[in-house]
Amino acid sequence: MLHALASTASTDLTPMVTLLGVVVGLIVVAAVAVVIVRKRITSADQAASFTSGSLLDQLRLMHKQGKLTDDEFVKARARLGGKLKAEVMKTKRVK
Repeated sequence: MLHALASTASTDLTPMVTLLGVVVGLIVVAAVAVVIVRKRITSADQAASFTSGSLLDQLRLMHKQGKLTDDEFVKARARLGGKLKAEVMKTKRVK
């Protein structure tokens, strides 16, 4: 009689265990999708936030660390300033 109760109980749990497995699988898939979307959004934000100001900061740091000579720093800063000025003028014309 105990054996009959045990076998009945195990067959009753099969649909519940299957449903639980499906739910856990969907949660895992959703979590992976969230991670992928976050990576794409983060990389897009980082690419968009790469401004002339941050480039100038990088140039200053490289110059301070000795990776750029005084002459290289002055030339790079002038080139960057020219590009920034052109961007500002282009923006003013669009408005």
